Amino acid sequence: MLKLTTSDNKNNTNFPSLIAIFAIFGFFIMIVVLAIQSVNAQAADLGLTNLLEHKFYINFKGADGFYHNATLVHVLYESPKKIILGGYLIEAGNFNSDLWQARDLLKNQYGFKMDQVITSGIGTEANPTKVYVVMTK
Repeated sequence: MLKLTTSDNKNNTNFPSLIAIFAIFGFFIMIVVLAIQSVNAQAADLGLTNLLEHKFYINFKGADGFYHNATLVHVLYESPKKIILGGYLIEAGNFNSDLWQARDLLKNQYGFKMDQVITSGIGTEANPTKVYVVMTK
């Protein structure tokens, strides 16, 4: 016949303390990870994309007689140290001065410096000239 015995309670008294220690340690690690993720998310998104694309937004009457909406400055890439702006040299029949105003805004208020200006296209209606402004901190 089997005889079951119970162990004495001296060996089990530390078990609830260990659970509490691991729970507190896990909670602390979770708070640290969330804080790091929050800081990284804020650093990655400076909000310049929304600012520029709303600031340089127009409503114009097209050749078809209808009104159209256009964003004259596009943020193609944004990080804390680099931003790349893009736009057409000629937009809605006019020189796109908004692209250069956006460059000035980033330079004067956010500390970016112009690194490069790259163009593509040949300036025709079928292949308009696109301008890319690369700025760094």
